[in-house]
Parts: sequence; structure tokens; C-alpha cells
Amino acid sequence: MTLPYENIEKLSFFSLKDKKSVKKFISEFVFFALIFFVALVPLPFGANVPWVWSLSFLYTIILILLFSAKELLEEKPLSQFAASRLTLPAIFCGMVIIWAWLQNITDFLGIAANPIWILSEPFLGKELSRSITIDSFETSESVIKIITSIFIFFLSACYSIDEKKAKTFSNSFVIFTSLYSAYGLIVFLGGFYSILWFEKIYYKNDLTSTFINRNNFATYAGLGLIISFLMFAQIMQKYAILGHSFRQVIIRIMARDTYRFGIAVIGMLLNASALLLTHSRAGALSTLAGLVVAVFCLRFSKLMPEKFTRWIAIFAAIGVILIFSLSGEDIVQRFDLFDRDLNWRTSLYMQVWEGIKTAPLTGYGFGTFKEGIRLFSVPNTAWATWSFAHNTYLELAFTIGILGAAVLLTGIGIIIFHIMRGVKNRRRCQIYPIMGLAVATLIGMHSLFDFSVQIPAVGWSFSFLLGVAWAQSWSSQKK
Repeated sequence: MTLPYENIEKLSFFSLKDKKSVKKFISEFVFFALIFFVALVPLPFGANVPWVWSLSFLYTIILILLFSAKELLEEKPLSQFAASRLTLPAIFCGMVIIWAWLQNITDFLGIAANPIWILSEPFLGKELSRSITIDSFETSESVIKIITSIFIFFLSACYSIDEKKAKTFSNSFVIFTSLYSAYGLIVFLGGFYSILWFEKIYYKNDLTSTFINRNNFATYAGLGLIISFLMFAQIMQKYAILGHSFRQVIIRIMARDTYRFGIAVIGMLLNASALLLTHSRAGALSTLAGLVVAVFCLRFSKLMPEKFTRWIAIFAAIGVILIFSLSGEDIVQRFDLFDRDLNWRTSLYMQVWEGIKTAPLTGYGFGTFKEGIRLFSVPNTAWATWSFAHNTYLELAFTIGILGAAVLLTGIGIIIFHIMRGVKNRRRCQIYPIMGLAVATLIGMHSLFDFSVQIPAVGWSFSFLLGVAWAQSWSSQKK
């Protein structure tokens, strides 16, 4: 007698063996395609050009569709684990996306429409389509960018449930940032004054690599420095737990882990040098804050013996002094301009706050800061055209309203909260939640003074790393 399950293979479109091959092929393809994306996205000016946003959105949609097709063939889908634990953050982020879409709707709630449309009608001599946003196109582009961030985070989180893939992701990121920092150092020290094959217009005396703005690249290099430092600590911890002396640990590392150790050390040197040569004060201080959090977490989690922590701290201090003596003179000089910069920042923040008070709930439309801020002029800042608020939190409140900003930040905060729990509770792979907390510190602090996370190459890299850290924050027993 033939049992029903014995005929399943014959009745299916392709054999079970073929299904395994298809699943493996799609899984590996999406995995490496995601790495490829993260590697190339900083190349076209930090991805801060509209055509990159559209292509990246389509690219990540294709990856999500392929990944979904693979998941349908799995008995235990990775997405099921991630989705079940990301429900609350997904709801919060989804609410913001829906709200941004509602901001684009003509005559939505009538009275909620932005007054700029009513004020402009007499001058133009015709009735305009009234919506909350003052620039429908900019709002649509901002929605595309945030959805792309969500896709990157989700794919990164799903794959990083596997410790080996999480390790590949973090190691790859160190290599990418090191290459961009190396390119920036060659261009800067060679005096080429160019970005790729284009003539450099802004920040000619600062290192920007493939980015336009020095502060944006400082954040990107800072991410690379933190990850390479934790990669170095992870290698040290691997051999320190065996009870060897510091000298024996170094000998064993050079004998067995030379490749990864070399990548970590070179990554720290290249990213630290490039970061200092950007002459970004906020970038340097925010990265330092991230490194302090990383060291504190390493000590708190007892990831390695105290004597090793001391040695790492000593070598790190020596490295910082050497790098700073070679490339940090100009950044010290920039601190002399602190009072001047504080004056214009204070005036700009006052200008933004006036705008927030005028439309506290509705905002002026997601991504419309440049257009909206023109309605609120302050003498001290009238000399410039402001594309960003130089404070991401204030800009969010200005564009999507105070409530919308609070909802979005709460969704991100829930993810970071679970990463903090991972630092406390995990016994294996603690290095990844520590990584997540350190890079969140860097991004969170720099967002108080600048707009680096709003540049796609930085924001998407942050989403990528946050996905790795979140996935490895859960106990293996719960996966």
C-alpha cells in the first residue's frame, strides 16, 4: 500500500531536493545582495541624490519579494521569528508612514490643510489643492527612504538570527568603512580636491570621502571605528576566556586569527584617522561617546577579564594620542569657533520651535523642512538657506508634528530597549547587542547637533547594524 506522503514528491512542481536547492540559492542570493547594497550605497555622494533613493527602494523591494518567496518554502521561516517580536515597533512605524501619506491627501480634514495654500491663492489667482504637506513630492520621497530603511532592518534582522551571518555582516561593514576611509585619506592627503571624478565644491580643506558633507562622513567613519573596535575586542575575548596571559593571547591571535585581527586593527586606524581629518567636532565627540558606552558594556557584561580590559584601554589611549597628534590639530582649532556656532544654532532652533508651535500636531509635511522653515525668519540665520534643522528630533516635530515624532522615536526606542536587555541577559554573542547600543549612542547624540542619520548612506547603514544587534539580543533558546 502506498502512503499519501510518499507521492508528495511526484505531485509537487519540483522535487524536495530541488526545493532545498532553490531555497538555498535564493537565501544566499538575497544575503549577498544585501551586503552588496550596504557596500555600494555610500558611493554616490552618500546616496544623497534622488535617483539613488528610487533605485534603492526598487532594489530592496525585489530583495523582500525574493526573501518572501524563499520563506514560503521554509518549514520554520526566519521572518516568523522576527515579525512576531517586531509587531509593536512595526505598528508605530506604520502609523508614521500612514500619517505621512495622509499629509499628502488633498483637503484632508479640511481645516488641517496648511495655511500656505490659502495665503498663496490670491497671488496666483486660482484655487490650489490644499493638503497638510507643503511639498507633496518631498513627502513622497521621504516615505520611500523610511520604507527602504525598514526593509534593510528587517532583512538584516532575519539573517542575523544566524550567528555566522551576523558575524559576516559586521566583518563586512568594517571592510566597507575602511575602504571608504582609505579613499578619503588618499584624496585628502594627495590634495586632489575631488569626489570621485567630480570637482569638490564644499569642504575642500576637510576629508569627506565620497560624501558631500564632512559631518555626514564623520558619522559613517565613526560607525566603522566602533564596529572595528568591538571586532578587536571580540577576538581578544575569544582567547582571553581560555585563561592565557596577555602575551600568550597576542601570540595565539597572530597565529590563528591574523586575518580578522588585521582587519580590526587596520579598520580602527583608518576610520579614526579619517574621522579626525573631517574636522567634525560633533562627529568626534559622538563617536567617543559610543566608544565609552562600548567599553562600559564590555566591563559591565564581564565579557573579558579586567586585566585585558585595562590593556585594551591602554592601547586604545596610545592609539588615540598617536592619531590625534598626526591628524587632530585642525579639529582642536574648530572648538575655538564654538561660541560663534552656538549663536547661529540657537537662533535656528528658535526659528524651528516657532514653526513647531504654529503647527504642533500636523507639521508641514514629512521631508519639507527646507520649504517650511522659510516661513519663519530669524535675523541671525537669514544669511543661509537651511535644508536641515541640524537637530533631527526638532526637524521630525517640525515636519510630522510632535505626536508623529514621538510615535516614530518610540518605535525605534522599543528596538533599542530590547538591545539593552540583550547586553544584560545574553551569555553568548553579547558583542552584538553592545555594538547596537554603541552605534545607537553615536547616532542619537550626533542627531542632537546635525542631520547625518537623514543622509541615506548613514541612515541605512544604521538600520543594517541595528538589525544585526537586535537579532542577536535574543537568547538562543527563544529563537
